[in-house]
Amino acid sequence: MFQTISTRVNFYIRVLRYYKCATNGCNATAQMVEGIDKLVPIKPHHITSCPSQKKEDTIIEIEEWLKEKLTDRYWKFNDLWKEANKKYPEAECFINVIPITSKLKKWRSTKFPVKAKDMAQFINQINNEEYNLILNYEEHKVSAIPVEDTDKFKHVLLYDSEFVQQNFENCTHLFIDATFKSRPSLSDCLQLLIVMGVLSGHAVPLFYVPMSRKTKAAYESVFNQILRVHDFKNVKIIMSDFEWPLRNAIKSCFSIGTAVGLEDYDVDKEISTSEEALRVEKRQRNALKRAKKRLDEHGIQYSCSKLT
Repeated sequence: MFQTISTRVNFYIRVLRYYKCATNGCNATAQMVEGIDKLVPIKPHHITSCPSQKKEDTIIEIEEWLKEKLTDRYWKFNDLWKEANKKYPEAECFINVIPITSKLKKWRSTKFPVKAKDMAQFINQINNEEYNLILNYEEHKVSAIPVEDTDKFKHVLLYDSEFVQQNFENCTHLFIDATFKSRPSLSDCLQLLIVMGVLSGHAVPLFYVPMSRKTKAAYESVFNQILRVHDFKNVKIIMSDFEWPLRNAIKSCFSIGTAVGLEDYDVDKEISTSEEALRVEKRQRNALKRAKKRLDEHGIQYSCSKLT
């Protein structure tokens, strides 16, 4: 059944009547020219598939499910649409992807902030009470603590306080490393620092720290904040890579007996890259020899073609 939505008279004094399908959920439109006893469809694919009441109810159910999921956590639209098709196999036939994507964006914007462009905007968002529930998951909560170093650069400490307190009170080993290949897409985020502890024989991430600098001062500010929220008093060994600012910050912040570099660190590749970029082969070779001596003291065996 169609209902009139507008009427106009064209140049040839013909009355054109425009119609829209009266069924809720159907976007079918048509026009009728006076004197011609039939509808001229504008969107025939809608007219031939006007939804029945059952189909209309299914569409409403699917949309309500999508809306609820979007307020549950931050979904990528493609992933959510795949989940919808698994739960409702008829979704792909009943719902057009393009219109529903527009609705998904609108629904998600009521729950989640816009994507942050830099560290300052990210910190403002996580401090906004309106978005506090974003950090909740399965009866737990991720705490987000802004950290500012002595050079006034900003970083963010992300961790589950309850999980750390309950499972790592007697933690004896920590693994600390930073990656620039997998980090938040913020303009001034240089790396993502990860601090892991050992639980039941497995290395488990405890702290994620998006950082805007890689200096000793930046690392020290982060480690001092970590020690304020959890006292790793039983830690005996901390392993990291051979980045000097990171290792020096570990030594200055943690009261531990041993700090060593990772056994499988690709020393050969690191030195080769430095030689090509900086042309300081002799200085790098001497630094490597000193590092090898320290590794030998801890009984760590490795090979490097630069020393052969």
